[in-house]
Amino acid sequence: MLRELKIHNLVLVKDAHIHFSDGLNIITGETGAGKSVIIGSLNLIIGQRASSSIIRQGEETCSVEAVLDISGNMRAQVFLENSGIDAEDKIVYIKREIARNGANRQYINASPVPLNVLEKLGAICIDIHGQHDHQSLFSIDAHRHFLDWYSGIKIDLETYKKDFTDWQNVSGQLDDIHAQIEKNQHDRKLWKYELEELNQAELQYGEEETLEQEYHLLSNAKEIKERAMNIYDALYNAEDSLHDHACILQRNFTELSRLDSFFEEYNNSFEQIHSIIEDTAQACRVRNEQVDCNDERLEEVEKRIAFLEKLKRKFNLSINKLLEYKAELENRLQTEQELDVRLVLLESNQKELYDRLLKNAARISSSRSLGAERLKKHIKSEFIQLALPDAEIDIEIKHSEQPGPSGMDIVEFLFSGNKGERCAPLRKVASGGEVSRIMLALKSTFADADNISVMVFDEIDVNLGGAAAREVGKRLRVLAGSHQILCITHLPQIASLGKTHFKVEKSFDKDRTYTHITALSAENRIEEIARMLGGKDITSVTKIHAKELIEHV
Repeated sequence: MLRELKIHNLVLVKDAHIHFSDGLNIITGETGAGKSVIIGSLNLIIGQRASSSIIRQGEETCSVEAVLDISGNMRAQVFLENSGIDAEDKIVYIKREIARNGANRQYINASPVPLNVLEKLGAICIDIHGQHDHQSLFSIDAHRHFLDWYSGIKIDLETYKKDFTDWQNVSGQLDDIHAQIEKNQHDRKLWKYELEELNQAELQYGEEETLEQEYHLLSNAKEIKERAMNIYDALYNAEDSLHDHACILQRNFTELSRLDSFFEEYNNSFEQIHSIIEDTAQACRVRNEQVDCNDERLEEVEKRIAFLEKLKRKFNLSINKLLEYKAELENRLQTEQELDVRLVLLESNQKELYDRLLKNAARISSSRSLGAERLKKHIKSEFIQLALPDAEIDIEIKHSEQPGPSGMDIVEFLFSGNKGERCAPLRKVASGGEVSRIMLALKSTFADADNISVMVFDEIDVNLGGAAAREVGKRLRVLAGSHQILCITHLPQIASLGKTHFKVEKSFDKDRTYTHITALSAENRIEEIARMLGGKDITSVTKIHAKELIEHV
């Protein structure tokens, strides 16, 4: 239960220290007095995000502190133990500090904690029904959420949602691959054709230069051989050749250098000349033998050169660039081939996930159907306690053809407030007062199922009055037998049923407005309920009526 709540510099509250009791705690006050500050404070305690705008004007920080007794809440005890937070005495001290400079802090038992830890603990301990939460009854998404929560299929849903997310991701990847394959379908055919053509061409780096050299040699082979032999004959082979004269000259130089050292240098030089003549003559002879007048090969080379020129013009690329393009085509087609393989794997994975989704969705649908029957009976019993004996609730479950994020079911609550009338969508037929009581019935049902120890209702009585309001108050009182209830109300029929009563009011002092929260004595409580009955003018009649409301529970 919530034992204490301290509020400091929050909106219009300078300082407030509230001691709650177990059972039904009533909070009343005139419109605009600041009752919502209590709800805002509790929202901070359960981890709701906040801005610096809630800090009282002229102050730099505000804070909210709460003391929770979790001795009857095993889930909270286990959560704190798993979070490494000591709570051996089963008392939890929570504090939130909000600063204008953004240096916000939160603590559990004096230990700083992340905000999400506070949020998780709050979800286990406190349930807050705000002024606008009635609207959730008109949302079929909320209907499914209510049913799923009651049916206890959280683990099944988490498994399903993970598979659904994976299935969507795989399907998205498949769509991308199909689009890429379709986009490249025409290009792929062209790439294959071009690659085949280039493979058949058997291109080689530097081939053009080699062919040009060979062509030049073959096309001039006859002249090359003829001139080479002419030189060979003149240098070496013919009678009276240059080599013969060189031999004679060499002998003379040798004799001269022996007779006169002056000629030694020239003798050495001529030896080199003689050697050059011999080497050149032999080179011409060898080259003559090497060069072949091969017209057939010349024709082949001419055709190859012409083929390469044609290929270059077709692709508008040099031979070296064509070889680079060929490698690029191979990479493209390899990528396309890998896409094909990936496509097959993803399609198999998609089918596996889809089959698993259908199986899990069927199990979830079955659980929802069973849960819907139990929930209808539970809500019907709540209707009887809330002066709706003729009301009927039905939970319609329609099945969709394709899996959705939460299964293959569309859940909608149907309602009839009159005996013998067919149930219709809740959003179309329920009156304001009926919506309030349906919401209370759901809250009561879920509180019993989830063992929420503290329940907060901010104007659950909206659109109610008279006997219906009294019945809602009685149901809150019964609910307060097993839960601590905090109820903000404008109705005396409900306020008179509380165990503890707090009044919220404003005052004006030294040009500043203050909100005060006061626990009422028995006499002050009678006066407050009398005010709620008759307005500002409290009479003896309204006080008697107020006393009767309090005494006749």
